[in-house]
This record gives sequence, structure tokens and C-alpha cells, in this order.
Amino acid sequence: MLDVVRERAPVFSPRRDPPPPGNLLIRYITAHAKAFIGRMPVEAVAQEWWPDDQAFGMLVRATSTPAQLSQAGWAQELGRRVVNDALGVLFPASASAALFKISPSLTFANEAAIAVPGFATGTSGRTSNFVAERQPIPVFQPAVSGATLLPYKLAGIVVATREMIESSNAEALITDLVVQAFGRSLDEVLFDSNPAQAMRPAGLRYGVAAITPTATASDAWGNFISDVSKLADAVAPVAGNAPIAFIGSAGRAMRARILGLDDEEGVNVYGSNAVINDFLCVATAALVSAVGVPDVEVNKVATVTLDDAPANDPTTPVSPFRSLWQTDAFGIKCRWPISWTIRDSRGFAWMTPTGW
Repeated sequence: MLDVVRERAPVFSPRRDPPPPGNLLIRYITAHAKAFIGRMPVEAVAQEWWPDDQAFGMLVRATSTPAQLSQAGWAQELGRRVVNDALGVLFPASASAALFKISPSLTFANEAAIAVPGFATGTSGRTSNFVAERQPIPVFQPAVSGATLLPYKLAGIVVATREMIESSNAEALITDLVVQAFGRSLDEVLFDSNPAQAMRPAGLRYGVAAITPTATASDAWGNFISDVSKLADAVAPVAGNAPIAFIGSAGRAMRARILGLDDEEGVNVYGSNAVINDFLCVATAALVSAVGVPDVEVNKVATVTLDDAPANDPTTPVSPFRSLWQTDAFGIKCRWPISWTIRDSRGFAWMTPTGW
């Protein structure tokens, strides 16, 4: 009698590739919106939608020990990662975010202001010298004029429908909303010429006169080299070995890249929709910023005025307005602590090129 050996067919399971890495800021906002709709804890949303994202899971999980951003090994590095992600998501629409990534960055805790040291000029900035044996060591008193970094916030409300938030594309859709809400607004304030006010820092162009461009006929290449040299020479006294950044419109930034400007070591070229005909130059060592973790709130019962410059009294909606409850929509309010200062006016220069 022959025994029939039946081999068990192999069992194949569909391959599940790990999800692509996401932006912590966007997932932070998306999780809050989904948690609000589903009436569930934020950490439960994180586990359901992004179970493999360990950094995000740590960000929203319940903790038994208070986290401190000043404590290394617990929350300090995580806080920095969230801030970096908050800046990174704006790169497609904001040259400001790119500048803040490569310039000195500080952190507000409970301080009302941060005193930022400036740059000294000439020998008054020396704090030491070579001294021969048995000779007296000289004493220097540097005359350093610095700047003060004050806390400000960039805030906005974006309206999303229930279908957008519940969709599997919620992360991509909220990314688009955040970029549109914050990207250009940040550039428009950073690169303008307005003084500091109660609600905003001073623009980089405030009090800085334009440099006269070169406009030699039929020599675009020569004009370009001359203009870039003028701008670089203007910020050279405080640039040191830190990167120098040039900012122009998308078209002018592209021309500068084609001409090889960003091929040089320590030189960065960024495009911004907030810069039209001008070309700006920043010594990143002179630009100091403080960027915090955005605070997110979600609401579905409010009536909001659909205006980017609403009246001072929001209790009385002014047309056009929208009832979130009636239209089954949600208002996502983001408050982003962000501030900057230029600690030496020599760290910024600009012109309006006419010859290239």
C-alpha cells in the first residue's frame, strides 16, 4: 500500500512595505484633528495610523515623568526634531524656513526676552593677544552692541471638511493647508521693511538701504558677478565661515543657480514668492531665530470669519463667515511661536538688479 505524501502548499501573505517617513508636525496636527472627530485619545490615533513611527509615538504618548525640553535624553532631542520638521514642511513655500535651519537658533522657556550678543568692530572686539614670557597680559573691554529677541507667534486657522480629515489622504491634504497658511506669510514678514511692532518682529530690510546694482550694457554675466560681489562684500564683516544665503524670486533664484552661484561652498540660493524684483543677501551668523513647537486646537461648533484680516471683535461675525457645525467642517487653529532678530545690520544687504 502506497502512502501518498501530500505536501502542504506554502502560505503567502501580502507584502506590507513600511510606510514612508512622515513629517512630525503634520502628523501632530492630523492626529489632533482625527482624535477630535473620533472622540479618541491622540495616542490611539498615532497607534492606528502610524504604528511604525516611533518618534511620533513618543511625542503623543502618555508620560509618567514630566518631559523637559531642557533635559538631555528626555524630550530635548524630540523637541528639536519637531521644530526641525515644522520648518522642513514649509520649504516648498518658504525661504525663511531654510534660513532658520542654517542660522543660530535659540529657545524661549519662560523668558520675556533673550539678549543676543552682537559683533564687535576692529580692535575693540579683541579679548586676547599673544604675550611674551613674564610680560603683563593686556585687558580688553569689548564694545559689543547686540540685539534683543522678543517672543512672537505666527497664528492661523484653516478650515477642513470632515471628509478631508477622515480620508486616508488626510496627511497630504493637511500638509497642503499648512504650507499655504504659513509658508508665504512667514517670508512676507521676514523680508519686508517694516519696523518691529507688538505683533511681529522687524523685517530684515528695515533701516537697510539698497545697494546700487551694476548695469553694464550687453554684459549680463559681468553684471551678475559684480552684483553678487557687492552683496557678499557688504555682509563679509560679520559672515565669518558661516553660510551666506541669497534670496530672490523663483525666476531670479533659478538664474543665479544656472550661473553657478550655489556651486560655491558655503553659499545657498533660495527662491521666495514674497521677493519680486529684488535680490537679498544674508550672513546667517547674524540672523538669530527662536522657533517653538506649534500648539494645535480643533473646533467644530464655532462660526468663523473667512478673512485673512478679520475685525478686532470676533464675537460678531462679518461676511463672509461660515458655521463649522452647520457645514460639517472643522477649524484647525495653529499657534506657532517664532521670532527672529538680525543682531548686526551688516549681516543683511539687498539690491534690485537691472542687468541680469
